[in-house]
Amino acid sequence: MTTMYLDLIMRSEEVNFDFSDLISCGEIDKNNIGDIDERKHVVIPYCNWCCTTTKINNHYVDSNDLLRDFYKKYNLILNQ
Repeated sequence: MTTMYLDLIMRSEEVNFDFSDLISCGEIDKNNIGDIDERKHVVIPYCNWCCTTTKINNHYVDSNDLLRDFYKKYNLILNQ
């Protein structure tokens, strides 16, 4: 059995956004344009949103199947 995690990462240098209300399937890390990076003490010039899923255990390592299962589990829209 293979244990995997899936990261969804979105980034913009023009618009602040937050998809936490739409996708909440794991750990979410986000910042807005103008936030301060506390480690480097600089202004962050982009909006960043990242969601890391909880463990996904599979008997296969096919990324297409993994994404399809993820979409079904969280009722996300598939562009077909």
